[in-house]
Amino acid sequence: MECKASINGFRKTLPHSIDHCGPTAKRISLKAISDLKGLPSASQIFEDSCLKLQKATKAVFLSEPVESTLEELYRNVEDICAQRMVMELYSSLKILFSEFVAELQPQFLKVGFQLSAVAHCWGLYCKKMLLIRNIFLFMDRQLLILDPQNLQIWDLALKLFREDVITLEKVQSRLLCQILDEIHKERCGEAIDRQLLRTVIRMLVDLKLYDSIFLPEFLRKSQQLYTYEADLLTRTLNVPEYLLHVDKRIIEEEDRLGVYLDANSTRGLLMQL
Repeated sequence: MECKASINGFRKTLPHSIDHCGPTAKRISLKAISDLKGLPSASQIFEDSCLKLQKATKAVFLSEPVESTLEELYRNVEDICAQRMVMELYSSLKILFSEFVAELQPQFLKVGFQLSAVAHCWGLYCKKMLLIRNIFLFMDRQLLILDPQNLQIWDLALKLFREDVITLEKVQSRLLCQILDEIHKERCGEAIDRQLLRTVIRMLVDLKLYDSIFLPEFLRKSQQLYTYEADLLTRTLNVPEYLLHVDKRIIEEEDRLGVYLDANSTRGLLMQL
């Protein structure tokens, strides 16, 4: 009895011919097993996907075009995480981050590196790290599940920039000096780029350096200025005039707090007036 019929060009087994079709079904099953044997191993998946991800990450760092789409890269990350190799991927990414941040150091150590250049580099750094975080978002979410002590990508980026760039002795001292000089100029009546100052000071806040390295020196300089000013003006102004001047200074400092200083400065700053 014929066990197969042709339907639209495809071979189809007829229900009443099961006994005759047994060998065919067996061959299909063996082919399926053969196909499974040809699937890539976890290490192959990691190696192939990681290579593409490293290439894309380096392209982002160098501001070069990324060949793969975001969707393709995101799937590469998912493939690696599906193989339970999250920490291996994270470790390779940390190495790339460290190498990239190390390459930024010479720029910040150059003599004459001004606040505008700091703000520009910081802005680019943030954009690049946020783009990379989008690529590795699936992995990023897995990190805290595996271990709450793991730093997620954005926190890792901030930590490296803080420790390997901004807190370098020469960079930190020059940066503080330039910021404080700009504030002093404004207090003396000169026009300054307040938006630039806001950007750089916000960077210190994001890096958790505002309270530790900026605020103490800022309050010390403020105390010096207003102590000197008070000694001078109490000799030349009468009481009503002096109080009017103090009110003017308070308004100015409150304006600075609203524009570019962090709110944590309020109490300490107003105590200097």
